[in-house]
Amino acid sequence: MLHSTAHYTAEARLGNGSCTPGHKRFGILKIATSEADKRALPAQHFILNVDRSGSMACRERDGMSKMQHVIHTIKNMLRYLAGAPEVGEVHISVIAFDDRTECVIDKALLSNDNLQDLLMAVDEIHARNMTDIGAAIEAANKQRRDFVGEAVHTHVLLTDGVATCGATDCDALRNMLDTSHRNIFIGYGIDHSMRTLQGMADYDEGRYYFVESAESAGNVYGEVLHDVLYELMTGTVLSVGGGEIYDWRTNTWGGELKAGSLPAGVERVFHVRREDPHGGGRTEMDLVVSYTCGGVEHRGGATVPASHGTNEADPELERYAYRQQVMELMYEAKDGGGSGLEGRIRELAARITETTEGGQDCAFMNNLLDDLRVAEGSLRSPHGPLYLGARRVSQGDQRAHNVTDLGAMDWPSLGDGGPLPPLGQLPPFDGSLANAGASTSGGRRLSNGASPYACAAQSRLMRECSGQPEASASTDADTPPEP
Repeated sequence: MLHSTAHYTAEARLGNGSCTPGHKRFGILKIATSEADKRALPAQHFILNVDRSGSMACRERDGMSKMQHVIHTIKNMLRYLAGAPEVGEVHISVIAFDDRTECVIDKALLSNDNLQDLLMAVDEIHARNMTDIGAAIEAANKQRRDFVGEAVHTHVLLTDGVATCGATDCDALRNMLDTSHRNIFIGYGIDHSMRTLQGMADYDEGRYYFVESAESAGNVYGEVLHDVLYELMTGTVLSVGGGEIYDWRTNTWGGELKAGSLPAGVERVFHVRREDPHGGGRTEMDLVVSYTCGGVEHRGGATVPASHGTNEADPELERYAYRQQVMELMYEAKDGGGSGLEGRIRELAARITETTEGGQDCAFMNNLLDDLRVAEGSLRSPHGPLYLGARRVSQGDQRAHNVTDLGAMDWPSLGDGGPLPPLGQLPPFDGSLANAGASTSGGRRLSNGASPYACAAQSRLMRECSGQPEASASTDADTPPEP
């Protein structure tokens, strides 16, 4: 039942009944990438661009400021990279920006010998002034242009606001980007411009994350670190013959899907369907996988046996059939939904809850319930697009990080549209779906913001970057100075 290559294995499975419109059989296509081998990893250059505008001084629930959380996360990242010889040669640039930019660390080759000096340099970053994202992008471009030698460049920009000076238009900012390498944009809190960051990340090597709370920043940095260090297949495109594959971004079925980058040691599950083969017709699916690995382009085709379930129910296919329905409802919700959408969300939540109580994979199914909860809440919240967008991309791309703190979803209903309070003062989200059997804000939270799709290596790196100051294996002072 498997099609196997040096970089991945593929398996397709179809149900024994029609459960999609048009009486087509629903199924899944699994792509499992090979584990990381012992080959030497390429040199890496991480360019970390940190917003130090005045709002980063706001305190969080634990008493630390946003800036302190970000500094702590970066320091954990540096410690990990310095203490993990298997990752090879790593260069670090750290840029702090407000209405000016400052190169805090300039293309430093990271080692245990200079680690303490780099940690002390990061500690000096403090919040002030306005936000010039364009200047930050230009500073990152300069770090790449001035780099001597060969390396894989990864630019990570984190901001908690909008561009208030310099270039402010999304198109102008995107035109400034060096898109020859990976650019990752992290929107911190509900005041940043999702439209701007999403627009800049809208290319093959671009990515956007919404971080809802300071404590979650480490999870995103951990996932980014894993996907960069263990990158295996890039520009992956799946072409399916004899069936169709689902694209969650457009809520459409077609013959081809852009699957993006796939790191080593992960499994991705894609939804497929095909005509019901009456009278014992052909059940195989023709699969073509195109991707780049180590700078070499690969394109391979195979006929993947699509096994059918027996007359008995297939629990795994049932789980993914529920996932298909959830993703379709989330797509509807992103545009405000239509008549009866809230009722359909609640009805599906009730069915999933009943299935979960019957012994299905609780982490997977509860994640679907959380998605529905956010979809329903987004219909009433001006900040719904932020939370729903983050949950959609995590579910659709099967990311390791997930938004779990929904405290700000209901904030606009509590005031008159005035300035938002610090995140630590926001009340818990008034969760819905209670009548459908789903818990309210006190229940169903994924630990450490990890989704059920996080592999062991991703979870480990997320913990490494999120570790609390008292757990850090370092002798330096972990609490940055007051801004």
